[in-house]
Amino acid sequence: MKKAEWRIPDTFMKMNRSHTVPLSKQALRVLQVMEPVSRHRPWFFPSIRKPLEHMHQQTANAALIRMGFGGELVAHGMRSIARTAGAGHFPREVLESALAHQKEDEIEAAYNRSNYLEQRRPLMQWWGNYVDAARRQALLGAEEPLQIVEGE
Repeated sequence: MKKAEWRIPDTFMKMNRSHTVPLSKQALRVLQVMEPVSRHRPWFFPSIRKPLEHMHQQTANAALIRMGFGGELVAHGMRSIARTAGAGHFPREVLESALAHQKEDEIEAAYNRSNYLEQRRPLMQWWGNYVDAARRQALLGAEEPLQIVEGE
């Protein structure tokens, strides 16, 4: 992980185009924790039942169900949450590129070949910080930030 990037081969992408994901400090920490588990295996996130295969694509959804989010949230929905949360902070093109979405306009797609990789680095760190803040708030047990109310 010298470049702090995760390169996804085209065979794993819906549109059959490879995709590079800049990794936040938080994502790098997850990989560091997983390294002893996976260093001797072909996949970084191995299947529990079949360690020589990768984790099943529905594993994240199963975890969400076990955490009590069944019927409320699916793993793919987190992409929507991230896209919406980032809308006021980052340009549309950068957000769409982070999601590996193709450019809607054919002319723009023909002339603008940028993948906005360098602009996505701060986006991914912002998202890592956002998720960290949400985790800390959840650990405190408060659904909303505490407020001081005077006169009661």
